[in-house]
Amino acid sequence: KQSLNKGYMEYAQHKTESVRKLKRTSVAIKHAGGKYDPKPLHKIVAGLLTTTSDWAESSTIDNIANNLSENELKRLDMICCVAAGTFVCDRGDKTISYCDKSKSLVYFLLKVLGKLQEIGTVPAIDYNAYAQKIKFDKTKSKTEFIDYVMSQMTLDDKVGQMVQYTYDGGDVTGSAIDKNYIKYTKQGMMGSVFNATTTDITRKLQKIAVEETRLGIPLIFGYDVVHGYETIFPIPLGEAASWDLKAIEKSARVAATETAAGGVHWTFAPMVDIGYDPRWGRVSEGAGEDTFLGSKIAVARVNGFQGKSLYDLNTVLACTKHFAGYALAQAGRDYGSVEISDRYLRDYILPPFKATVDAGAGSFMTSFNEIGGVPATASKYLYDQILRKEWGFKGFVVTDYPAKDLEEATLKSVNSGIEMDMMSGAFLNHLAKLVKEGKVKQEVVDVAVRRILEAKYDLGLFEDPYRYSDSKREKETVMKKEFLDDAR
Repeated sequence: KQSLNKGYMEYAQHKTESVRKLKRTSVAIKHAGGKYDPKPLHKIVAGLLTTTSDWAESSTIDNIANNLSENELKRLDMICCVAAGTFVCDRGDKTISYCDKSKSLVYFLLKVLGKLQEIGTVPAIDYNAYAQKIKFDKTKSKTEFIDYVMSQMTLDDKVGQMVQYTYDGGDVTGSAIDKNYIKYTKQGMMGSVFNATTTDITRKLQKIAVEETRLGIPLIFGYDVVHGYETIFPIPLGEAASWDLKAIEKSARVAATETAAGGVHWTFAPMVDIGYDPRWGRVSEGAGEDTFLGSKIAVARVNGFQGKSLYDLNTVLACTKHFAGYALAQAGRDYGSVEISDRYLRDYILPPFKATVDAGAGSFMTSFNEIGGVPATASKYLYDQILRKEWGFKGFVVTDYPAKDLEEATLKSVNSGIEMDMMSGAFLNHLAKLVKEGKVKQEVVDVAVRRILEAKYDLGLFEDPYRYSDSKREKETVMKKEFLDDAR
């Protein structure tokens, strides 16, 4: 600690302004001090910069360097530059890229610390203890603000935003695979929770994410609101039989108003699968077998859920599902294979999905089935070619419950354009590793995370994470007489 401090102060004393700005970050470096008294920091770094020795090579240190956010890297690099600047100039290396981990000075410092850790003289650095919470800035545009948030995020932070688990005290819509969602939330390794309802519960969970995590990025809460939240309307197939688009949109509007009042931001609806086989158990969730009618109803429901602006407190993010061909499973067996021509897919199955994209649906959900032997969740044709490139969809895509062979599922789904994993733990346990191995590009993860953060921004969650968790509004809104009359 003494030598580290001496090296820092000796070469920084003539840069008063820089010292003041970097004081907090210097604490993080000093925190790595141990029971050694080697050369001052600037000599350690300079020695490593000028040697060709690879004795400090370590995948562990590579991982530490890769997990530093761009902002942390800049601050740490500046300190190292102050300490070792003279020697850097001697090497003629005057254009160090902060984004290039292999050229970063802090990367070399970490190599040194890694070697010292190997011989047991230096403890591991806990960078999380020195992180800055995200602060909403009204003066920034959405793009600028998301840029700012992402500049603070490590790879693990980004992976966490792509992970969703269920709350274990609410409705059970599938197998409860992992109940450690509180632990994951505290670690900043989860960006969304579903099946958590009521303002009391959502506020408690949001408080953990905002106040007890490294960056304080808010959660987005999702829930299956298929034909009403508390005030119940006819099942979607029954509503479709009315052909009354205004009444259908009104039912979605009531459902959205109650859902938002209950602390939930996101509904897993509408389901727009065109279904012909009554043996298929989920036929009641859709609009039936007519593509034209199904497209019109899909738009009505998206408009009802999302209203004119997602920032309004009586709206929720819609999620079009299940993309695609889910209702055509052979013999009506749920999760079964689908054999369908491209012409039939595009003419009869996809139009309702396209209609919701045109209506501004904020998210999509994958389907369980495979088409032509390719699992839908791993289909670049569906998600990259059709949904993104042909239709211009700007939202994010979430999976629908778990898969098998989770590492392979992670690799194929993320590279196909899937942004969030529901319940399986696949992204949580495998995505960072795949990025470090070069099998998934960092840019792919960045694009995915940006889409999720943009949805949170549009919902106003960065401005006020608790804006949906108002118990007074919940009591005044849910199942009020006006809504009961609408349902009747």
